[in-house]
Amino acid sequence: MFTKEKKFLFEIEEIIVGISAIALVFSAFLPWGVAEGYSASGLGGDGKIIIGLGAIALTILMIDVFIREISAVVPLVLGVAACAIGIIDYAAMYNAVSDFAGQVGIGLHLVITASIGIVFGAIVDFVRNRKK
Repeated sequence: MFTKEKKFLFEIEEIIVGISAIALVFSAFLPWGVAEGYSASGLGGDGKIIIGLGAIALTILMIDVFIREISAVVPLVLGVAACAIGIIDYAAMYNAVSDFAGQVGIGLHLVITASIGIVFGAIVDFVRNRKK
């Protein structure tokens, strides 16, 4: 009934996706922009979407680990969507804070990095499972 046989509960690509999904959720709570002593977290805007995408990716990963029937395409799409949101928000935040000698916060950097991690892990999972 199961299509995958694993030596360990998690394979490396699943660990990458899991850690990246947790980091993606966490990134929404960090500062996305800092200017003149003020900071803005992701919770005021697209951070809620980012939390949802990260939580769904983590849920799909857990279902895949135990049921082993879900394609790696879903986390791939979620990672690409989160990366697109991160890049768009990065550009918008950069334009907003550059007038005030501010900077883009660590939260947006983590959104982009974590979403790339999800995409990378999903691609590796997809390629490895295609060979089996």
